[in-house]
Amino acid sequence: AVKALVAHLASFEGIFRIWAVTHKENQPSRQVLEKAGFVYEGLVKNWTVFPNLDNAAVDCHFYYYPRT
Repeated sequence: AVKALVAHLASFEGIFRIWAVTHKENQPSRQVLEKAGFVYEGLVKNWTVFPNLDNAAVDCHFYYYPRT
């Protein structure tokens, strides 16, 4: 599903960057992104709130999809 979404987004001329973010402790999501071809870009501190977990901002891993 991730590969299909990336292919669809990449078909639009105005989209110049495709990126994704995961909770720093969500290893399965990171593996899905990496398997789909995303590249790890870095850790961002206190980036977003996941309401289903807590109301505090948490660290997140950023990934981007390299354009060819």
